[in-house]
Amino acid sequence: MKKLHKLLLISFIPPFFVTLFIATSILIFQFVWKYIDEIIGKGIAWSVIMELLGWAGAGMFPLALPIAVLLAGVMMYGSLAENSEFIALKALGISYWQTAKFMLIVGIFLSVGLVTYSHFILPHANFRFYSLLYDIRQAKPILAIPEGVFYRKLRGFFILIKKKDDITNSMEDITIYQYDPHNPPGPLLKARSGTLESINKGDFLKMTFFNGAQYIEVANQHTKKSYKPFAIVKFSRWIKYFDLREFKFRKQSAEMLRGHYEMLNLAQLQYVADSLEQRINNMPRKALQKPYRAFFSFLDSTFPKRLTQSKEIALPTPSYPLVLKALTNASSVQHEVLSIKRYQEGLRSIQNRYLISLHKRLSLSFAVLLLLILGTALGALLRRGGLGAPLVASGITFVIFYLLFSTGERLAHESALPVFIGLWLPNFIFLPITILLVWLINNDYISLAKGRK
Repeated sequence: MKKLHKLLLISFIPPFFVTLFIATSILIFQFVWKYIDEIIGKGIAWSVIMELLGWAGAGMFPLALPIAVLLAGVMMYGSLAENSEFIALKALGISYWQTAKFMLIVGIFLSVGLVTYSHFILPHANFRFYSLLYDIRQAKPILAIPEGVFYRKLRGFFILIKKKDDITNSMEDITIYQYDPHNPPGPLLKARSGTLESINKGDFLKMTFFNGAQYIEVANQHTKKSYKPFAIVKFSRWIKYFDLREFKFRKQSAEMLRGHYEMLNLAQLQYVADSLEQRINNMPRKALQKPYRAFFSFLDSTFPKRLTQSKEIALPTPSYPLVLKALTNASSVQHEVLSIKRYQEGLRSIQNRYLISLHKRLSLSFAVLLLLILGTALGALLRRGGLGAPLVASGITFVIFYLLFSTGERLAHESALPVFIGLWLPNFIFLPITILLVWLINNDYISLAKGRK
Protein backbone atom coordinates (compact mmCIF):
# COMPACT_ATOMS: atom_id res chain seq x y z
CA MET A 1 0.00 0.00 0.00
CA LYS A 2 1.35 3.40 -0.98
CA LYS A 3 1.86 6.15 1.56
CA LEU A 4 -0.81 8.18 -0.23
CA HIS A 5 -3.31 5.39 0.31
CA LYS A 6 -2.40 5.18 4.00
CA LEU A 7 -2.89 8.94 4.29
CA LEU A 8 -6.33 8.70 2.69
CA LEU A 9 -7.36 5.80 4.93
CA ILE A 10 -6.11 7.54 8.08
CA SER A 11 -8.04 10.65 7.06
CA PHE A 12 -11.20 8.68 6.17
CA ILE A 13 -11.65 6.03 8.88
CA PRO A 14 -12.10 8.25 12.01
CA PRO A 15 -14.78 10.57 10.54
CA PHE A 16 -16.46 7.56 8.88
CA PHE A 17 -17.01 5.68 12.16
CA VAL A 18 -18.00 8.87 14.01
CA THR A 19 -20.56 9.83 11.38
CA LEU A 20 -21.82 6.24 11.13
CA PHE A 21 -22.45 6.21 14.89
CA ILE A 22 -24.19 9.61 14.76
CA ALA A 23 -26.36 8.65 11.76
CA THR A 24 -27.39 5.35 13.35
CA SER A 25 -28.19 7.09 16.64
CA ILE A 26 -30.37 9.67 14.88
CA LEU A 27 -32.28 6.94 13.07
CA ILE A 28 -32.75 5.02 16.34
CA PHE A 29 -34.08 8.19 18.03
CA GLN A 30 -36.53 8.53 15.16
CA PHE A 31 -37.65 4.97 15.87
CA VAL A 32 -38.04 5.72 19.59
CA TRP A 33 -40.20 8.74 18.77
CA LYS A 34 -42.38 6.60 16.48
CA TYR A 35 -42.96 3.68 18.84
CA ILE A 36 -42.63 5.31 22.27
CA ASP A 37 -46.39 5.16 22.92
CA GLU A 38 -46.38 1.38 22.42
CA ILE A 39 -43.48 0.79 24.84
CA ILE A 40 -44.06 3.05 27.84
CA GLY A 41 -46.39 2.01 30.61
CA LYS A 42 -46.02 -1.74 30.05
CA GLY A 43 -43.29 -2.52 32.57
CA ILE A 44 -40.84 -3.68 29.89
CA ALA A 45 -37.37 -4.42 31.28
CA TRP A 46 -34.53 -2.16 30.18
CA SER A 47 -32.65 -5.16 28.81
CA VAL A 48 -35.56 -5.88 26.45
CA ILE A 49 -35.75 -2.24 25.36
CA MET A 50 -32.00 -2.12 24.70
CA GLU A 51 -32.26 -5.36 22.70
CA LEU A 52 -35.08 -3.82 20.66
CA LEU A 53 -33.02 -0.68 19.99
CA GLY A 54 -30.03 -2.82 19.02
CA TRP A 55 -32.02 -4.76 16.42
CA ALA A 56 -33.59 -1.49 15.23
CA GLY A 57 -30.11 -0.05 14.69
CA ALA A 58 -29.07 -3.18 12.78
CA GLY A 59 -32.11 -2.79 10.54
CA MET A 60 -31.35 0.89 9.89
CA PHE A 61 -27.68 0.30 9.11
CA PRO A 62 -28.22 0.17 5.29
CA LEU A 63 -29.65 3.71 5.43
CA ALA A 64 -27.05 5.04 7.88
CA LEU A 65 -24.06 3.85 5.82
CA PRO A 66 -24.70 6.15 2.80
CA ILE A 67 -25.01 9.14 5.16
CA ALA A 68 -21.75 8.19 6.87
CA VAL A 69 -19.68 7.79 3.70
CA LEU A 70 -21.04 11.04 2.24
CA LEU A 71 -20.20 13.12 5.33
CA ALA A 72 -16.85 11.38 5.86
CA GLY A 73 -15.89 11.99 2.23
CA VAL A 74 -16.78 15.69 2.45
CA MET A 75 -14.87 16.09 5.73
CA MET A 76 -11.79 14.22 4.50
CA TYR A 77 -11.35 16.00 1.15
CA GLY A 78 -12.44 19.33 2.62
CA SER A 79 -9.64 19.03 5.18
CA LEU A 80 -7.11 18.06 2.49
CA ALA A 81 -8.09 21.04 0.35
CA GLU A 82 -8.15 23.42 3.34
CA ASN A 83 -4.62 22.40 4.37
CA SER A 84 -3.35 22.84 0.79
CA GLU A 85 -2.37 19.17 0.59
CA PHE A 86 -3.78 18.98 -2.92
CA ILE A 87 -1.21 21.57 -3.95
CA ALA A 88 1.57 19.30 -2.72
CA LEU A 89 0.03 16.28 -4.46
CA LYS A 90 -0.30 18.26 -7.68
CA ALA A 91 3.38 19.23 -7.47
CA LEU A 92 4.28 15.54 -7.18
CA GLY A 93 2.26 14.79 -10.31
CA ILE A 94 -0.64 13.16 -8.44
CA SER A 95 -4.01 14.24 -9.83
CA TYR A 96 -7.32 14.38 -8.02
CA TRP A 97 -8.54 11.32 -9.93
CA GLN A 98 -5.64 9.21 -8.64
CA THR A 99 -6.80 9.85 -5.09
CA ALA A 100 -10.44 9.45 -6.01
CA LYS A 101 -9.64 6.14 -7.73
CA PHE A 102 -8.45 4.69 -4.44
CA MET A 103 -11.62 5.92 -2.72
CA LEU A 104 -13.58 4.30 -5.54
CA ILE A 105 -12.00 0.97 -4.58
CA VAL A 106 -12.88 1.62 -0.91
CA GLY A 107 -16.44 2.42 -1.99
CA ILE A 108 -16.68 -0.81 -3.98
CA PHE A 109 -15.64 -2.82 -0.91
CA LEU A 110 -18.20 -0.99 1.25
CA SER A 111 -20.91 -1.46 -1.38
CA VAL A 112 -20.24 -5.19 -1.74
CA GLY A 113 -20.11 -5.46 2.04
CA LEU A 114 -23.53 -3.81 2.32
CA VAL A 115 -24.98 -6.20 -0.28
CA THR A 116 -23.61 -9.12 1.75
CA TYR A 117 -25.01 -7.59 4.94
CA SER A 118 -28.43 -7.10 3.30
CA HIS A 119 -28.46 -10.72 2.16
CA PHE A 120 -27.32 -12.51 5.31
CA ILE A 121 -27.71 -10.26 8.36
CA LEU A 122 -30.50 -7.78 7.59
CA PRO A 123 -33.32 -10.38 7.25
CA HIS A 124 -32.43 -11.87 10.64
CA ALA A 125 -32.17 -8.42 12.25
CA ASN A 126 -35.56 -7.43 10.84
CA PHE A 127 -37.12 -10.67 12.07
CA ARG A 128 -35.77 -10.24 15.60
CA PHE A 129 -36.84 -6.59 15.66
CA TYR A 130 -40.40 -7.10 14.41
CA SER A 131 -40.98 -10.23 16.50
CA LEU A 132 -39.82 -8.42 19.64
CA LEU A 133 -41.92 -5.37 18.75
CA TYR A 134 -44.91 -7.69 18.22
CA ASP A 135 -44.44 -9.20 21.68
CA ILE A 136 -44.26 -5.71 23.22
CA ARG A 137 -47.41 -4.66 21.40
CA GLN A 138 -49.22 -7.73 22.71
CA ALA A 139 -48.26 -6.90 26.30
CA LYS A 140 -50.82 -4.88 28.23
CA PRO A 141 -50.13 -1.79 30.36
CA ILE A 142 -49.03 -2.59 33.90
CA LEU A 143 -51.70 -2.68 36.57
CA ALA A 144 -52.09 0.75 38.16
CA ILE A 145 -55.44 1.20 39.89
CA PRO A 146 -56.21 4.92 40.31
CA GLU A 147 -58.30 6.53 43.02
CA GLY A 148 -61.89 7.63 42.58
CA VAL A 149 -62.55 6.11 39.13
CA PHE A 150 -63.53 2.68 37.88
CA TYR A 151 -60.53 0.68 36.70
CA ARG A 152 -61.58 -1.46 33.71
CA LYS A 153 -58.34 -2.96 32.35
CA LEU A 154 -58.54 -6.08 34.52
CA ARG A 155 -60.52 -8.52 32.44
CA GLY A 156 -63.94 -9.33 33.90
CA PHE A 157 -63.86 -6.74 36.70
CA PHE A 158 -64.66 -3.09 37.37
CA ILE A 159 -62.73 -1.86 40.43
CA LEU A 160 -63.39 1.39 42.30
CA ILE A 161 -61.14 2.46 45.17
CA LYS A 162 -62.04 5.75 46.85
CA LYS A 163 -58.72 6.08 48.70
CA LYS A 164 -55.43 4.15 48.80
CA ASP A 165 -51.94 4.42 50.24
CA ASP A 166 -49.15 3.35 47.88
CA ILE A 167 -46.65 3.00 50.73
CA THR A 168 -48.68 0.60 52.91
CA ASN A 169 -50.76 -0.78 50.00
CA SER A 170 -53.92 -0.20 52.02
CA MET A 171 -57.31 0.70 50.50
CA GLU A 172 -60.54 2.24 51.73
CA ASP A 173 -64.14 2.09 50.45
CA ILE A 174 -63.73 -0.60 47.79
CA THR A 175 -66.29 -1.58 45.15
CA ILE A 176 -65.72 -4.47 42.75
CA TYR A 177 -68.25 -5.36 40.08
CA GLN A 178 -67.72 -8.67 38.34
CA TYR A 179 -69.28 -8.81 34.89
CA ASP A 180 -69.75 -11.27 32.08
CA PRO A 181 -70.82 -9.85 28.69
CA HIS A 182 -72.73 -13.05 27.88
CA ASN A 183 -74.46 -13.43 31.24
CA PRO A 184 -75.09 -10.10 33.04
CA PRO A 185 -75.32 -9.00 35.77
CA GLY A 186 -72.49 -10.33 37.97
CA PRO A 187 -71.78 -10.20 41.70
CA LEU A 188 -71.08 -6.87 43.41
CA LEU A 189 -68.55 -6.71 46.26
CA LYS A 190 -68.24 -3.79 48.66
CA ALA A 191 -65.76 -3.51 51.53
CA ARG A 192 -64.74 -0.79 53.97
CA SER A 193 -60.99 -1.46 53.67
CA GLY A 194 -58.44 -3.84 52.23
CA THR A 195 -54.82 -4.46 51.22
CA LEU A 196 -52.93 -5.17 47.99
CA GLU A 197 -50.10 -7.70 47.65
CA SER A 198 -48.21 -8.95 44.59
CA ILE A 199 -47.25 -12.63 44.74
CA ASN A 200 -45.44 -15.20 42.58
CA LYS A 201 -43.14 -12.58 40.99
CA GLY A 202 -46.04 -10.41 39.93
CA ASP A 203 -48.06 -13.16 38.24
CA PHE A 204 -50.97 -12.73 40.67
CA LEU A 205 -52.48 -9.93 42.73
CA LYS A 206 -53.74 -10.78 46.19
CA MET A 207 -56.48 -8.47 47.51
CA THR A 208 -57.68 -8.86 51.10
CA PHE A 209 -61.00 -7.21 51.98
CA PHE A 210 -62.26 -6.39 55.47
CA ASN A 211 -65.80 -5.75 56.76
CA GLY A 212 -67.83 -5.99 53.61
CA ALA A 213 -70.53 -7.87 51.74
CA GLN A 214 -71.09 -9.46 48.36
CA TYR A 215 -74.41 -9.05 46.57
CA ILE A 216 -75.40 -11.83 44.16
CA GLU A 217 -78.54 -11.70 42.06
CA VAL A 218 -80.58 -14.87 42.29
CA ALA A 219 -82.61 -15.53 39.18
CA ASN A 220 -84.29 -18.60 37.69
CA GLN A 221 -86.86 -19.39 35.04
CA HIS A 222 -89.76 -19.01 37.49
CA THR A 223 -88.72 -15.54 38.65
CA LYS A 224 -90.85 -12.66 37.42
CA LYS A 225 -89.12 -9.92 35.46
CA SER A 226 -90.33 -7.23 37.86
CA TYR A 227 -89.07 -9.17 40.88
CA LYS A 228 -85.28 -9.66 41.14
CA PRO A 229 -84.19 -11.28 44.41
CA PHE A 230 -80.54 -11.27 45.46
CA ALA A 231 -78.40 -12.90 48.16
CA ILE A 232 -76.09 -11.06 50.55
CA VAL A 233 -72.90 -12.69 51.83
CA LYS A 234 -71.35 -10.68 54.66
CA PHE A 235 -67.75 -11.17 55.67
CA SER A 236 -65.17 -9.77 58.04
CA ARG A 237 -62.23 -10.93 55.91
CA TRP A 238 -62.19 -12.07 52.29
CA ILE A 239 -59.15 -12.92 50.13
CA LYS A 240 -59.38 -12.74 46.34
CA TYR A 241 -56.70 -13.48 43.75
CA PHE A 242 -56.43 -11.82 40.32
CA ASP A 243 -54.40 -13.26 37.43
CA LEU A 244 -51.93 -10.64 36.16
CA ARG A 245 -50.00 -12.83 33.73
CA GLU A 246 -51.68 -11.17 30.75
CA PHE A 247 -50.09 -7.87 31.84
CA LYS A 248 -46.56 -9.24 31.81
CA PHE A 249 -44.27 -9.11 28.80
CA ARG A 250 -43.47 -12.53 27.39
CA LYS A 251 -41.42 -13.45 24.37
CA GLN A 252 -43.54 -15.54 22.03
CA SER A 253 -42.97 -17.30 18.76
CA ALA A 254 -43.48 -15.04 15.76
CA GLU A 255 -42.89 -17.55 12.97
CA MET A 256 -45.83 -16.03 11.11
CA LEU A 257 -43.46 -13.15 10.22
CA ARG A 258 -41.01 -15.44 8.42
CA GLY A 259 -42.68 -14.98 5.03
CA HIS A 260 -42.73 -11.19 5.24
CA TYR A 261 -40.64 -9.48 2.58
CA GLU A 262 -38.50 -7.70 5.21
CA MET A 263 -37.39 -11.10 6.56
CA LEU A 264 -36.26 -12.59 3.24
CA ASN A 265 -32.81 -12.45 1.71
CA LEU A 266 -32.10 -11.19 -1.81
CA ALA A 267 -32.40 -14.60 -3.48
CA GLN A 268 -35.71 -15.34 -1.74
CA LEU A 269 -37.12 -11.94 -2.70
CA GLN A 270 -36.23 -12.53 -6.36
CA TYR A 271 -37.73 -16.05 -6.25
CA VAL A 272 -41.04 -14.86 -4.77
CA ALA A 273 -41.24 -11.97 -7.25
CA ASP A 274 -40.64 -14.34 -10.21
CA SER A 275 -43.25 -16.78 -8.89
CA LEU A 276 -45.83 -14.02 -8.59
CA GLU A 277 -44.98 -12.79 -12.10
CA GLN A 278 -45.57 -16.30 -13.44
CA ARG A 279 -48.94 -16.48 -11.66
CA ILE A 280 -49.96 -13.08 -13.02
CA ASN A 281 -49.06 -14.04 -16.60
CA ASN A 282 -50.62 -17.52 -16.53
CA MET A 283 -53.82 -16.65 -14.68
CA PRO A 284 -55.78 -14.92 -17.51
CA ARG A 285 -55.07 -17.77 -19.94
CA LYS A 286 -56.67 -20.31 -17.60
CA ALA A 287 -59.27 -18.11 -15.95
CA LEU A 288 -60.74 -16.69 -19.17
CA GLN A 289 -61.53 -20.11 -20.67
CA LYS A 290 -64.74 -20.36 -18.67
CA PRO A 291 -66.00 -16.84 -19.56
CA TYR A 292 -65.08 -17.49 -23.23
CA ARG A 293 -67.29 -20.58 -23.35
CA ALA A 294 -70.05 -18.82 -21.42
CA PHE A 295 -70.06 -15.92 -23.87
CA PHE A 296 -70.84 -18.23 -26.82
CA SER A 297 -73.16 -20.52 -24.87
CA PHE A 298 -76.24 -18.87 -26.38
CA LEU A 299 -75.18 -20.40 -29.72
CA ASP A 300 -74.63 -24.04 -30.53
CA SER A 301 -71.61 -25.77 -29.06
CA THR A 302 -69.76 -25.98 -32.42
CA PHE A 303 -69.80 -22.23 -33.02
CA PRO A 304 -66.41 -21.41 -31.36
CA LYS A 305 -64.75 -24.13 -33.44
CA ARG A 306 -66.37 -22.90 -36.67
CA LEU A 307 -65.36 -19.35 -35.75
CA THR A 308 -61.69 -20.30 -35.85
CA GLN A 309 -61.92 -22.46 -38.97
CA SER A 310 -64.07 -20.39 -41.29
CA LYS A 311 -63.94 -16.79 -42.46
CA GLU A 312 -67.69 -16.40 -42.94
CA ILE A 313 -70.07 -17.47 -40.23
CA ALA A 314 -73.84 -17.42 -40.57
CA LEU A 315 -75.26 -16.04 -37.35
CA PRO A 316 -78.68 -17.20 -36.15
CA THR A 317 -81.72 -15.00 -36.65
CA PRO A 318 -81.95 -12.50 -33.77
CA SER A 319 -84.83 -12.97 -31.37
CA TYR A 320 -85.75 -11.47 -28.01
CA PRO A 321 -84.88 -14.60 -25.94
CA LEU A 322 -81.61 -14.99 -27.86
CA VAL A 323 -80.64 -11.34 -27.39
CA LEU A 324 -81.59 -11.43 -23.71
CA LYS A 325 -79.48 -14.54 -23.14
CA ALA A 326 -76.55 -12.97 -25.00
CA LEU A 327 -76.75 -9.79 -22.90
CA THR A 328 -76.93 -11.83 -19.69
CA ASN A 329 -73.91 -13.87 -20.71
CA ALA A 330 -72.00 -10.74 -21.76
CA SER A 331 -72.69 -9.13 -18.38
CA SER A 332 -71.53 -12.28 -16.59
CA VAL A 333 -68.36 -12.39 -18.64
CA GLN A 334 -67.72 -8.69 -17.95
CA HIS A 335 -67.95 -9.24 -14.18
CA GLU A 336 -65.69 -12.28 -14.47
CA VAL A 337 -63.07 -10.34 -16.42
CA LEU A 338 -63.19 -7.39 -13.98
CA SER A 339 -62.79 -9.81 -11.07
CA ILE A 340 -59.74 -11.35 -12.75
CA LYS A 341 -58.32 -7.88 -13.37
CA ARG A 342 -58.75 -6.88 -9.72
CA TYR A 343 -57.12 -10.11 -8.59
CA GLN A 344 -54.22 -9.45 -10.96
CA GLU A 345 -53.82 -5.93 -9.54
CA GLY A 346 -53.75 -7.38 -6.02
CA LEU A 347 -51.03 -9.84 -6.98
CA ARG A 348 -49.11 -7.06 -8.70
CA SER A 349 -49.29 -4.95 -5.55
CA ILE A 350 -47.93 -7.84 -3.46
CA GLN A 351 -45.17 -8.45 -6.03
CA ASN A 352 -44.21 -4.77 -5.91
CA ARG A 353 -43.55 -5.03 -2.17
CA TYR A 354 -41.04 -7.83 -2.69
CA LEU A 355 -39.41 -6.07 -5.64
CA ILE A 356 -39.23 -2.80 -3.69
CA SER A 357 -37.50 -4.53 -0.79
CA LEU A 358 -35.05 -6.17 -3.23
CA HIS A 359 -34.20 -3.03 -5.20
CA LYS A 360 -34.13 -0.88 -2.08
CA ARG A 361 -31.27 -2.93 -0.66
CA LEU A 362 -29.38 -3.00 -3.97
CA SER A 363 -29.98 0.70 -4.64
CA LEU A 364 -28.71 1.74 -1.19
CA SER A 365 -25.64 -0.47 -1.69
CA PHE A 366 -24.81 1.30 -4.95
CA ALA A 367 -25.58 4.65 -3.28
CA VAL A 368 -22.72 3.98 -0.83
CA LEU A 369 -20.24 3.95 -3.72
CA LEU A 370 -21.87 6.89 -5.50
CA LEU A 371 -22.17 9.15 -2.44
CA LEU A 372 -18.62 8.42 -1.35
CA ILE A 373 -17.24 9.70 -4.67
CA LEU A 374 -19.71 12.61 -4.64
CA GLY A 375 -18.58 13.42 -1.09
CA THR A 376 -14.94 13.63 -2.16
CA ALA A 377 -15.87 16.01 -4.99
CA LEU A 378 -18.01 18.20 -2.70
CA GLY A 379 -15.25 18.29 -0.09
CA ALA A 380 -12.68 19.34 -2.68
CA LEU A 381 -15.02 22.09 -3.89
CA LEU A 382 -15.92 23.23 -0.38
CA ARG A 383 -12.28 23.46 0.84
CA ARG A 384 -13.41 23.37 4.46
CA GLY A 385 -12.53 20.76 7.06
CA GLY A 386 -14.09 20.12 10.44
CA LEU A 387 -17.76 19.37 10.99
CA GLY A 388 -19.67 22.60 10.36
CA ALA A 389 -19.59 23.31 6.63
CA PRO A 390 -19.23 19.61 5.60
CA LEU A 391 -22.25 18.73 7.76
CA VAL A 392 -24.39 21.40 6.07
CA ALA A 393 -23.27 20.44 2.55
CA SER A 394 -23.66 16.69 3.07
CA GLY A 395 -26.93 17.19 4.94
CA ILE A 396 -28.51 19.15 2.09
CA THR A 397 -27.20 16.63 -0.44
CA PHE A 398 -28.54 13.62 1.43
CA VAL A 399 -31.91 15.28 2.07
CA ILE A 400 -32.31 15.77 -1.67
CA PHE A 401 -31.18 12.18 -2.27
CA TYR A 402 -33.58 10.79 0.35
CA LEU A 403 -36.52 12.86 -0.93
CA LEU A 404 -35.97 11.46 -4.41
CA PHE A 405 -35.58 7.97 -2.95
CA SER A 406 -38.75 8.10 -0.82
CA THR A 407 -40.73 9.68 -3.67
CA GLY A 408 -39.64 6.95 -6.07
CA GLU A 409 -40.47 4.28 -3.49
CA ARG A 410 -43.95 5.72 -2.96
CA LEU A 411 -44.60 5.92 -6.70
CA ALA A 412 -43.43 2.33 -7.06
CA HIS A 413 -45.82 1.26 -4.27
CA GLU A 414 -48.66 2.95 -6.16
CA SER A 415 -47.51 1.35 -9.45
CA ALA A 416 -47.14 4.84 -10.95
CA LEU A 417 -43.52 3.97 -11.82
CA PRO A 418 -41.79 0.66 -12.49
CA VAL A 419 -40.08 -0.56 -9.32
CA PHE A 420 -36.60 -0.48 -10.87
CA ILE A 421 -36.95 3.14 -12.01
CA GLY A 422 -38.60 4.30 -8.77
CA LEU A 423 -35.96 2.83 -6.46
CA TRP A 424 -32.97 3.71 -8.62
CA LEU A 425 -34.21 7.21 -9.47
CA PRO A 426 -31.83 9.13 -7.11
CA ASN A 427 -28.86 7.10 -8.35
CA PHE A 428 -29.78 7.87 -11.96
CA ILE A 429 -29.94 11.61 -11.12
CA PHE A 430 -26.80 11.81 -8.95
CA LEU A 431 -24.60 9.61 -11.14
CA PRO A 432 -24.14 12.12 -14.04
CA ILE A 433 -23.72 14.97 -11.54
CA THR A 434 -20.94 13.03 -9.78
CA ILE A 435 -19.20 12.13 -13.05
CA LEU A 436 -19.38 15.77 -14.21
CA LEU A 437 -17.91 17.13 -10.95
CA VAL A 438 -15.09 14.58 -10.95
CA TRP A 439 -14.28 15.39 -14.59
CA LEU A 440 -14.29 19.16 -13.98
CA ILE A 441 -12.03 18.88 -10.94
CA ASN A 442 -9.64 16.39 -12.51
CA ASN A 443 -9.21 18.55 -15.64
CA ASP A 444 -8.62 21.74 -13.61
CA TYR A 445 -11.79 23.41 -14.80
CA ILE A 446 -12.34 23.82 -11.05
CA SER A 447 -8.95 24.49 -9.48
CA LEU A 448 -8.03 22.98 -6.13
CA ALA A 449 -4.78 24.95 -5.84
CA LYS A 450 -6.37 28.10 -4.55
CA GLY A 451 -6.29 27.03 -0.96
CA ARG A 452 -8.83 28.55 1.39
CA LYS A 453 -11.37 30.90 -0.08
